[in-house]
Amino acid sequence: MKRFGDKKFNNSNNYNNKKQDSNKFSGNKRKRDFSNNQHEHPQKFQKNSFNELKQINKQIAFLGKHKRLGEALDEFAKVEASRLHPTIVTFTSIINACVRCGEMDKAFKFFEQMKEQQIEPNEITLTAIIKGYCDDDDMEKAMEIFEAMKKNPKAKPNLRTFNTLLRSCLRSGNLTIADTIVEQFKACNVKPDVYSFQYLIKMFAQSLDLEKMNKYTKMMEEASFQNSIAYASCAHAYALKAKIKSAQKCIAKARSALEKEEEAQTQQQNNYNKKRNAKQKDGEEQQDGEEAQHSSSISLFLRLRREEVAKECEAVEKYIEKIEEDASITEYPSFELKNDYQFIDSSDLEKKPLSWDTLFPKKQQIKMEVCSGGGEWVTSKAQEFPHVNWIAVEMRHTRCIDIWNKCKYHNIKNVIVLKGEALHLLKTFFTSQSVTEIFVNYPDPPVWEQSKRKLISRAFLTQVHQVMDDEGSITLVTDFERYANSMVVEFKQLTTAFESAFGKDWMSKNVPKGYGSSYFDRFWQNGRKTDRFFLKYLKKT
Repeated sequence: MKRFGDKKFNNSNNYNNKKQDSNKFSGNKRKRDFSNNQHEHPQKFQKNSFNELKQINKQIAFLGKHKRLGEALDEFAKVEASRLHPTIVTFTSIINACVRCGEMDKAFKFFEQMKEQQIEPNEITLTAIIKGYCDDDDMEKAMEIFEAMKKNPKAKPNLRTFNTLLRSCLRSGNLTIADTIVEQFKACNVKPDVYSFQYLIKMFAQSLDLEKMNKYTKMMEEASFQNSIAYASCAHAYALKAKIKSAQKCIAKARSALEKEEEAQTQQQNNYNKKRNAKQKDGEEQQDGEEAQHSSSISLFLRLRREEVAKECEAVEKYIEKIEEDASITEYPSFELKNDYQFIDSSDLEKKPLSWDTLFPKKQQIKMEVCSGGGEWVTSKAQEFPHVNWIAVEMRHTRCIDIWNKCKYHNIKNVIVLKGEALHLLKTFFTSQSVTEIFVNYPDPPVWEQSKRKLISRAFLTQVHQVMDDEGSITLVTDFERYANSMVVEFKQLTTAFESAFGKDWMSKNVPKGYGSSYFDRFWQNGRKTDRFFLKYLKKT
């Protein structure tokens, strides 16, 4: 059987163009004629089958890229229905689609099916599996696959494999595994790229490990790379460790890198536009609308990311100016992340409720933001309402550090950053009636309709009801109408526990003035996505 990529079939015509006079046949006669054609023209039939499978593979990859898992699964079902033989490309595409949609169980079933059909996974397949385990915060299993790849001459780890693991280490704050991975670059004959260095420098900068941060910065520059995010991260670390001149040098480097990154993106966009125009002039099919939209979203994301880096540089400069102007400061303050009351990693805690009143400097009412991101909203509210203690809940380590940095820069003492998964945290570390209000701003919507991964569920809202006091409320904001509607469905199942603050209306399309903004809010505004859905529910007692 010939597989995708065999030279013999590279120039074969499209299957749909070969289906001549198909309307002349119907029912059994058509099946019989088609079956006879297999025997009379076996080579032609094989080419047609190959082209049909090639189109299905392409469609599965496209749907997976856009996280449309239901449709990708339907495409895969066509392979069996058409009596085609899935290839390494077919299985890798559907596995990647499952991983991107957070369905690791489904991905592993296809992985097992692939092995049953004696199709050996390659480095692309195994890297997709590693990504799935990383997204599930199961670094142990991810590293098991990585170690197996190192011993497999047909599926050696590539650059994408390394960067997938390093990105996960950054998100989880796992410095030990990061060190282990770095040692393997040379052994696997893989050279780190600018993103490898970005992840390494940022994670050690966030841990305030200046020695390793400097080590990887030097390596990056020796490899002739510059990266604005890496330099901005160094500036944060230096400022928090009272090394002001070094922080200022890194700010200058970050701004220089920003200019070059903007020039590179402009050039890349121009090249993309030229290719697209050339295709249209040659009469080729125009790019799919979703693909064009995806390209536009990436450009928007990169532009906003540069703006965020510029803002970070300004924040470091303002912090430096503030402490230099304070005559009472005889020595720059130097901070340590370890044992700081404002940062709590739930994985380090004994599984029992915490006495939150004793953790804050002052005993005050407690409010909470779930999915705090970089902490822009919660830190602004903490400054606006200093008589309230705020808990910022976030899963990603790197975002937790961003919040912690903001607290130090603005001398905010009424915020504690709590790292972990929200439902687990509410069940484990909070007593009943211990929180006054809970806010959920722009939670990640489910990536596909049947996804079990969604924050706003009956289980979550039941636990919210448990920890809120009798006057408590929960407020939710999203830009995604379908997710807003699904939230309403969850609340409708709990009418004995909650009531809408809007009476008979289950939500509002108007966010109150002065509610506050965040990175995600700005991102969608820049993308001209201006609809906002505001839900507020009061606790029934």
